[in-house]
Amino acid sequence: MLLNILLAAALAAACDPRTTSCASIPAMPASITYDLSTTNTAQFNFIIPNRITQNGNGLDFSTVQQGDAPTLVTRDYLLYGNVKAAIKTAPGVGMVSAFILMSDVLDEIDFEWLGNDQVQVQTNYFSRGVTANYDRGGFSSNPGNQASVHTYEIDWTETTLRWIIDGVTVRTLNKADTGSYGYPSTPSQIKIGVWASGDPSNEPGTIQWGGGLLDYSKGPYTMTLQSLTVTSYSPNAKSFSYAPGGLTFTSSNQQLAQSAVSAAATQQAAAKPTMAGQAIGVVAGASASTAKISSAPITAVTTRPQTSAAANTLRTSTAVVAVAATGTGVRTVTAASATASTRPTVSASLATSLDVRWVLATLASLCTFALL
Repeated sequence: MLLNILLAAALAAACDPRTTSCASIPAMPASITYDLSTTNTAQFNFIIPNRITQNGNGLDFSTVQQGDAPTLVTRDYLLYGNVKAAIKTAPGVGMVSAFILMSDVLDEIDFEWLGNDQVQVQTNYFSRGVTANYDRGGFSSNPGNQASVHTYEIDWTETTLRWIIDGVTVRTLNKADTGSYGYPSTPSQIKIGVWASGDPSNEPGTIQWGGGLLDYSKGPYTMTLQSLTVTSYSPNAKSFSYAPGGLTFTSSNQQLAQSAVSAAATQQAAAKPTMAGQAIGVVAGASASTAKISSAPITAVTTRPQTSAAANTLRTSTAVVAVAATGTGVRTVTAASATASTRPTVSASLATSLDVRWVLATLASLCTFALL
């Protein structure tokens, strides 16, 4: 039975709503708080693969050998909310620690730490997997990130996205300023883990970005997650489901679908649909203006060197955005698509980990555990 459940979970996660009909996905509870040093891991509604162990300090994520990319993935999805994680990052040239929100249609919000940089953190965002450029990322000051635990927060609303370190906002992104870059606006899983940018199988640009080759003989390289707190800004939502050509939100709160809704906009190939309005929101077209970032001091940086374009190209077609609402607690949003360029990736392992094969890779270790 457990094996069947694990297989079903992996298959559901592997479903691409942009190209096929997928099962509904569960919404995050109104709030969760885990002290990961003491809470029994059996209580976690997470996918927890091999190379993640619990001790008195929390959960340790260790890279021991080539191919390791241990990553905790929530089974539930969050549509706007606050996610707070207490993390001590992994040291080492060629190591990357990551705290990410990612949706099944490749909306993404990131904290990433390079193992050769003990004083900064990289922040980034993407919408629908479109990466026509790599100038939306930045570095913020974060001294001592490998020496001690710091608290990192992603505060995500319909209109504003904030990255917060130890209670201080280090970067703010306003949806109104994102222009053709788009704005993350679909239900997302929380993914926290480590991976090796310096694996010799990676592209040269990826290895260089992470500081060089990883010396596995000096491992293990370990990141620690001490606690995780999540507050949903869609607390009444029970599940989300992607319908063909659109996104349907299902909630026990009928008021979510009772406000008057009327919006339609034809998207240009470079623009992506974003969400605005009340409650769960109304789709509106992104403007064509240049994206701007309002923030505490950050350093602009070209981020996430990609793997081959052939492996990462995500293409869809230009369509019309339309919204409909009913009084039954169900809102259907017909999502526009656009011709995408390439999916940002820093390595073959991350490309698989953050998307389908990340979950499938963890399934192997989970299935092995289930059969013991």
